[in-house]
Amino acid sequence: MITASLRFYGELNSHLDRAFRQRRLNISCPEQNTVRDLIGLLAVPATDVDLIIANGESVDFSYAVQQGDRISVYPLFRSIDISPLKKLHLLN
Repeated sequence: MITASLRFYGELNSHLDRAFRQRRLNISCPEQNTVRDLIGLLAVPATDVDLIIANGESVDFSYAVQQGDRISVYPLFRSIDISPLKKLHLLN
């Protein structure tokens, strides 16, 4: 098992239990898990996620979570240009 910390931003917090909102969460998981797996463990729909930052770097859902990772998960961006980063969804 490894431990990583996740922090959800904006409206993604509405999917979390009140005790887990607006704070960094330490999550233990098997070594083979991806960031998509961790997000799913907390019942946050991947379709609502637009940007994932792991240890200061933009990553996608397939990123293999490592011991001690600090992961930030952001909702869909509508008015900020994040085009240089790995944007996960495209708005029509």
